[in-house]
Amino acid sequence: MDSVSGLEEGAKSIFKDVAVQRCIVHLSRNSVKNIPSKGYKAFTAQLGKEYDAVSLKAAEIDNDEAEELPFN
Repeated sequence: MDSVSGLEEGAKSIFKDVAVQRCIVHLSRNSVKNIPSKGYKAFTAQLGKEYDAVSLKAAEIDNDEAEELPFN
């Protein structure tokens, strides 16, 4: 529901407990926009690993590992 005016509010008015998330493509683009070009490949590989995680716990572990990596 990326920046579509009123769509999120409309969905929530009809489906009270609806979960809304951003498009993975837009989320990825926003994530890499501040990564230097020499760290881009490593960062996107790590990001893909997190997106492909089989559980929230696995994604959190991957994210913790990413915090230790130099992407610059």
